[in-house]
Amino acid sequence: MCKRTFFSGLVIFFIAAFSAFSAFPEEEIVSLNDINVLSGKSALLMDVKSYENIVYEAFIAIDSPEEELHPPAYINVYEDGLLKKSLRLDVEGFLSGELCEDYSHYDHLRIFPLGKDDFIISVYSAYSDNRLGIYRIKGNEIIYGKGYNLKGLRAYENQKYCYDGKDRIYISFMGQTDFSKTGWDTYILVFDLQCNLTQAAAVYTKDNDEILGIEAFENNIYFHLSPLSWKQQCIVQLDKKFRVKKTICNYYDKSTIRGWSLSSNEEYLFVETYIQNDPSTYISKYDSEGNFLGTYKISYKDSDKNIFTGKLFYGQEGLTVLVKRQSSENFWNNEVVKEIDRFTYFMDWDGKIHNQYSFSKGNNLNNSFAAKYDDKYLCFDFYNHKSTGIGKVLYNFSVEGKKSGCDWVSVEKVPVDFLSAPEHPAAYNSYQKLNSAWMDKIMVKKITIPELKFNVELHQVKLEYVHARPDDRKITDKIPHVPFSDR
Repeated sequence: MCKRTFFSGLVIFFIAAFSAFSAFPEEEIVSLNDINVLSGKSALLMDVKSYENIVYEAFIAIDSPEEELHPPAYINVYEDGLLKKSLRLDVEGFLSGELCEDYSHYDHLRIFPLGKDDFIISVYSAYSDNRLGIYRIKGNEIIYGKGYNLKGLRAYENQKYCYDGKDRIYISFMGQTDFSKTGWDTYILVFDLQCNLTQAAAVYTKDNDEILGIEAFENNIYFHLSPLSWKQQCIVQLDKKFRVKKTICNYYDKSTIRGWSLSSNEEYLFVETYIQNDPSTYISKYDSEGNFLGTYKISYKDSDKNIFTGKLFYGQEGLTVLVKRQSSENFWNNEVVKEIDRFTYFMDWDGKIHNQYSFSKGNNLNNSFAAKYDDKYLCFDFYNHKSTGIGKVLYNFSVEGKKSGCDWVSVEKVPVDFLSAPEHPAAYNSYQKLNSAWMDKIMVKKITIPELKFNVELHQVKLEYVHARPDDRKITDKIPHVPFSDR
C-alpha cells in the first residue's frame, strides 16, 4: 500500500467531511504566556486524552539524531491545565523512523485514561518490528504489562483504537498472512484492564480491506470497513463474541453519501455522514443497539470558500466542537499554519448554539489534538522547523470558552437516518443486494497472538518547557534534526 496515496486520500476524505466560514467575531490572540514549547528535543505528538480535569499527552522525542529510529516514549500528565509530571517509557527495540516525516504514518502510542494518575498506554511498532506492548501505569509504576508478537500478521500502518468505558480495550490494525488469497486484512485484539489479551480475531473479506473505525460499548462493537479505494464502505455490527449481527453498506457510485466517521461515548453511537457536494456536517445519534435517535445538520457561512476540520467532544448535555478554518486556496500550501483560524462552540442536544469563542488567528498555532476539561481546552501540536533536515517542535496552548453571539453557524434537526435503507424501490433493491453481498463475504476467524517478552523501563523525568512561539530561533536552533524522507 502506498503511504503517500493513503494519506492524500485521508486528507480528501476530511475535506469532504467539513465546511468553513469567513465571518468571524472579534478574536483573542493567544499570548506567549499561554504557549508552552518543549525545548532541546525533536518530538512527534502521538495522542492526547482527558479524564475529568486530568489530561494525558503521549509523544516520542529524541535528544540527538542517533536516537531517531529508537526514540523513547513520553507521557505528560496535566492537572487543571498545568503540567504535573512527565514520564519516560523505554521499550527495548521499539522502532519508529517517523521523525523524518512531515507527519506520522503510525499511531505508535495510544492512551486510555482509567482515572486520575491511572491509565493504559499501548506501544505499536509495525511492519519492520511487528509487535505490540500494552501497559497499565498507576502513579509512577507499571502495575501490569504485556508484549505481543505480531510478525505472523505483518502488522502495518493503519490502526484504530477504542475503550468501552468499562473493562475492555480494542485495538484493530491492518495486516496480512497471504496476499494472494485475501490481500490486506483487518484484525481486532481485545484486552482487559490488566493488559491480558482476552480475544483475537480477523474480520475480513477476500478484498483488500482497510479499517476506518471501531467503537464498542454496551453489548456491541461497530466496525467500519472498506476496500482500499473507499468506493464501498460498510459498518459491521458485531456482538462481544465477534458474531456478525448486521451490516450497513454504502456504495459511492450509487449514493450521495461520501463516507462515515464513527465515535461514541458511554451512552450513544455517533455517526458523521459526509455528503457529496454538500458542505454541511451531519451528525446522527444512535443507541447501543443501533436504533436511530436523530440527526443534526450543521451549516456555516461562506462554506464554498473555506475548509474547516475539527474535533468533537460529546457530553451528556450536548456537543462541543473545537475547529480550525483554512481558506481553500491555502489548504495545500505547506505554510498554511500561518493561515489558520480557530474557534469553538457548544450545541445542546436540542440543536441550540449556546456559546462560541474564536482565538489565535495568524499565530503559527495549530491544533492537531485537543482535550477539554470544564470550559477550558488544551490544544497540542508540533511544528516542522525545516523541510530538509526536519526538526519537530512540540508545543501546547490553552484557551477558555467564552459566551457570545454566534451567527456564522446554524444547526437544524433533520429526520434523516443515513444508515437506513433508501426508500426508492430501485435504490432499495440495489442497497439490499449490496448489503447481502457484504453479509456473505464478511468472515470472522479466531486467531492466536503469541506473547513476546522485552525489557521496559519507566521513570519520572523533568522536561524543559519555555514560553515562546514554536518557530522562535532560540527554540529551533537547539532542537535535533534528522534527514527528511520523501516517500
